[in-house]
Amino acid sequence: NFDLASQTMFDTGRLVPAHELMAADGFDSSVFVPAVADYYSDETGMVAMAFNSSTPIAYYNTAMFEAAGIEPPAAGESWNFTQFLDACDAIQASGVEYCIALGQVGWYFEQILANSGGLYYDNDNGRTGRAQEVLFNQGVGVEVFDFLTGLIADGYSPNLGNTWTDTDSVFFAGEAAIIFDSTAGARGMQDGAEFEVGTMFIPYADSAGDRNGVIIG
Repeated sequence: NFDLASQTMFDTGRLVPAHELMAADGFDSSVFVPAVADYYSDETGMVAMAFNSSTPIAYYNTAMFEAAGIEPPAAGESWNFTQFLDACDAIQASGVEYCIALGQVGWYFEQILANSGGLYYDNDNGRTGRAQEVLFNQGVGVEVFDFLTGLIADGYSPNLGNTWTDTDSVFFAGEAAIIFDSTAGARGMQDGAEFEVGTMFIPYADSAGDRNGVIIG
C-alpha cells in the first residue's frame, strides 16, 4: 500500500513488521540510505519496506533563466520565498508567460513545510508519541500555504488543479520556466523537453532562515 497508510495498516494488528521478516531471512537492512530507512521505521526498526521513495526537486528551463539574467542557487543552497518570487518577477518580465507550472498536489505543501522546518503534527510528527493534533494550520504552515496559493492567485502559475501531467505539458511547451516534481522524473524531463533542463532545491519559508531538508516519501 501507499506509505502514508503504514500507521493505519499496523494499527489493525494484522501485519508483521518488515524488520522481523528481514532478520528471519538474513537480509542486511544497512543497505538502505539511513534517511530512507528512518522514514519507514518506528522504535523497533523498519516496519515497512522502503519503496519508491521520492524526493521533491525544482526543474527549470536554463535558457529562460539566462534570458532573464537569473543565476540559480549555488550547489547545496536554495531560495527562500522572497528570492523565489523575485526570480519569478524577472522571468515574467523577460516575456515568459508563467514563472512556474504548479500542480495543486498536497505533497508539495508537505515537503516545503518540512524544508522550512515546520511540522505537520505534534509530537515531532508522531515520532516521540502518537500524533494528537495538526500543526500545519499555524505558523510556518500558513506561510507555506500562502506562498503556494499566491503563486496561482498572483499569476505566477496557471490554475491547473490537482495534477501531475498537465504541469509537464505547460513546462515542455515553454509556457513556464520552473516545475516542481520528483527526482524520479529526471529522465522524463530530459526526454520530454526540447531545451536544457537544470535542477535546484525547492524553496523554503523566509522565517526559516535556511533550508531544513525534506522528508521524502
